[in-house]
Amino acid sequence: MNVGLRFRLIAFTFCLILTVGGSILGYSIYLGRDNIFAAFEQEAKESAAIIAESVLNELYFFDLRGIDVRLAAARANTDIRRIDVTDLEGVVVAESGKGDSRLGHQLGGPLAAGMRSAGTWLSISEGGFFHVAGPVSMPDGSRIGYLHVEFALDEPQARAHHLATGIFLMTLVCLAAGGA
Repeated sequence: MNVGLRFRLIAFTFCLILTVGGSILGYSIYLGRDNIFAAFEQEAKESAAIIAESVLNELYFFDLRGIDVRLAAARANTDIRRIDVTDLEGVVVAESGKGDSRLGHQLGGPLAAGMRSAGTWLSISEGGFFHVAGPVSMPDGSRIGYLHVEFALDEPQARAHHLATGIFLMTLVCLAAGGA
């Protein structure tokens, strides 16, 4: 069967449009997802810094009831799954959230060792959760403890999925309009 030149040109143009459209689609989804998670990381670090400031006085005076009240208020943020406050040696003195109790134990996990040597907020995404850890410092810069906050990634993942679906549907509409 002999395929005509017109059919070959149409097939080539269609493949070219699919290739370019698919590339734009993939890159747009990648950039959008990257922006969503970068914004979430920034918000998570800012939230952790606010929580650290809120427990500063209570941790300094070792007022565990006061810390518990502050942590309960911080958990109003529905993205926060768990908060741990430690002393200078990394032993958990107060906690709020889901999971096994860590009170009186060394804080483990992906950021435990790094947070004691870091001067800023550290973060890592692991197992569907986003962990932020850093120092609780006095106004003069001296450390009095550390804070670890675990955020659920459900909300940014849902936003990324919604964005990808929207971009995909828009690409399909553009391809259908271009092919008509």
